[in-house]
Amino acid sequence: MLSYEKQEHTELSTGKPIRIGTTTPKQPEQERVVILTPASEAAADKIEKIFDEIDTDRNTEFRLAILARISQKLMQESKK
Repeated sequence: MLSYEKQEHTELSTGKPIRIGTTTPKQPEQERVVILTPASEAAADKIEKIFDEIDTDRNTEFRLAILARISQKLMQESKK
């Protein structure tokens, strides 16, 4: 498990740390600690508005599945 303390702190990483991870069958868990900055918080607000447009039922599982798939793809791409 990644530790919050192991996250490199710089002038740009003054936000709140959060650990994200994805696991799929027969694959190792992928995880990363990222920093929530004001810019990422603002972008998250925009994505939440898009969720409200495409998911009027506010289905948490549906929204988490989307975020998990995007997170998984981003973490795989960053290994290349």
